[in-house]
Amino acid sequence: MSRPTDHAAEEDLVLLAMGELPPDRSAALESHLETCVGCRRAHEEVRAVLAKFADGRREELDARLPPAGPARAELRRRLAEQAEGAAPQRLPSLLTSPNLRVALALAALALVAGVAVVQWSETPAGAVAARYAPDPRLTPGLATSASARELCASPVPDEALPVARPVAVGVFRAYGVADPEPRAYELDYLIPPELGGAGDARNLWPQPYGAEPWSAHAKDALEDRLRHLVCQGELPLAVAQRDLARDWTAAYRRYFRVEEPLVEHAGFLKDQPWE
Repeated sequence: MSRPTDHAAEEDLVLLAMGELPPDRSAALESHLETCVGCRRAHEEVRAVLAKFADGRREELDARLPPAGPARAELRRRLAEQAEGAAPQRLPSLLTSPNLRVALALAALALVAGVAVVQWSETPAGAVAARYAPDPRLTPGLATSASARELCASPVPDEALPVARPVAVGVFRAYGVADPEPRAYELDYLIPPELGGAGDARNLWPQPYGAEPWSAHAKDALEDRLRHLVCQGELPLAVAQRDLARDWTAAYRRYFRVEEPLVEHAGFLKDQPWE
């Protein structure tokens, strides 16, 4: 870009669209785009291509996508190979160049992989059984405005509130479980309804029974204990909700005063398994 008539290199446009260009080069290129209509239009088209990849439906993302880091590293390597000893590409070939298509494909791969990381917290399909706690970005916990008096005046239902199947399937898929094994999971309310938990996807996660020792059985026992404390006036409802949402395993240790789940809780069953 030594002369006003020079056009930006295609690899720089891709890197700028991805936010990967070093700050000094980014500032220079953005300044150039303000005065070069052709480069600005090309940059907008590059961004549109990347956005098209990133805006795919979340449930269609494949948990086997590689993590974003290696994809970005591969993009940098190929772009470095292109740039070595080569002059900047001119606009006539910018959007039809095979090299650009490779760069865009790699960029989109990195971008989509990044979305998958946000959505599934780096959890491949079937690996949720190794998790003890929900991803806070997917399941931060959500409570209703019900008071402790209202909740404690109502009996605990024999079964958890039903969840609409489309919502349940969406929760499983968000955690990378496309085809959950029957009776292997409990579609858990992070804050249970008897403690004011909402029937919202932000309060739901697929908790495995096989994630020993911190399985769904142990959490069910904790929920029962916390409701007892709340209804006895020994624990504020807001504190019980907060402790469950932040770290239920830490809450279990605190309220049962143990480091590992109690043996008698291994078979504790309050809610029904997913089928």
